[in-house]
Amino acid sequence: MTRFMVKDQKPAAGAVWRTMDCLDCHNRPSHTFQPPEKEIDAALAVAYRSNVFPSMKIGWGTYPNHIGHETSPGCFRCHDDAHAAPDGQTISQDCSTCHSLLAMGEEDHEILHSLEE
Repeated sequence: MTRFMVKDQKPAAGAVWRTMDCLDCHNRPSHTFQPPEKEIDAALAVAYRSNVFPSMKIGWGTYPNHIGHETSPGCFRCHDDAHAAPDGQTISQDCSTCHSLLAMGEEDHEILHSLEE
């Protein structure tokens, strides 16, 4: 059996010689695992490509999504007590003005079961 080692390098104390197998060189499964920084860069590139179109002069904030209240003022763009009629009446902030709330903040409301059917 031929043994290969780095020239002038002494084996570590207690080192045991063994026969190499496939995994000494082919040390990964059937696909390549990317380092975290490459995966993050790739994920950012996908988010960028679906939201930014420089040739059309469209970027992240060109067309904000007004649905909901987390990333934009949403309904409160108008339902803000600042839009007033000449008589002083403002646009209501009562959600039921525009929405029919069936259940809110309840984990197992009866109406949710009827909607599943």
